[in-house]
Amino acid sequence: MKISEFIERVSTTKDTVRYYEELEILRPSWKDHRRNYTEQDVTDFEVIKEMKCLGLSMMDIQMIFKIKRETACNSKELTSSILLKLNSSKEFFEAEVLDIQNKLQMIEELIAQIKKLTNA
Repeated sequence: MKISEFIERVSTTKDTVRYYEELEILRPSWKDHRRNYTEQDVTDFEVIKEMKCLGLSMMDIQMIFKIKRETACNSKELTSSILLKLNSSKEFFEAEVLDIQNKLQMIEELIAQIKKLTNA
């Protein structure tokens, strides 16, 4: 499929697709001097979006795709790499949750103090 079809299919922009190509995350085939996107490219794009939603950086995603292409998809190296990045993201978000919980507690205490002052 042409890039216009691809960007419509995955709901993105031409600039995003080109950026992913520069990073060699997306690697369409060439046909008649034009890029040709396949179902695998669509799947790869969806995986990229998922990984970004999980907090992985573009560098992390780039590394994972590089390993995927150099080894088998179910290789130990790829699996270990993905698990390492996901655990790192998980730890980051757990710290964020704790920070938000602490802030909520402080706000609740302030609310209670203000209510106490206005009821007195």
